[in-house]
Amino acid sequence: MEDLKLKLSDIIVQIEGVTVCLYQQEVKKGYAKFNPVIASIAQAIDQLYQYKKENPEIDIEENRLLEKMTEALRAMEAGDTVLLADILQYELADYLKEIISSL
Repeated sequence: MEDLKLKLSDIIVQIEGVTVCLYQQEVKKGYAKFNPVIASIAQAIDQLYQYKKENPEIDIEENRLLEKMTEALRAMEAGDTVLLADILQYELADYLKEIISSL
């Protein structure tokens, strides 16, 4: 569990790096930083599924993470970097913090 908490905390830090770049209109740099974050989130979702399978009493909505990632990717496809940064910072990172608290 501690490993999962550390992974999620690391993802939050990575997200903060992406959002700083996007808010500063350093789009290429922000997207370059976002690519490894996507892979990290995918791994974390897999770990969360496994953890929840072993601990069904834990209230984690993995689908909520997937929805936020889908919203983020749609914003990215639309080229709306401010919306992307907002989703990452205020929805995805905040939910990751909630998950850490519940673990």
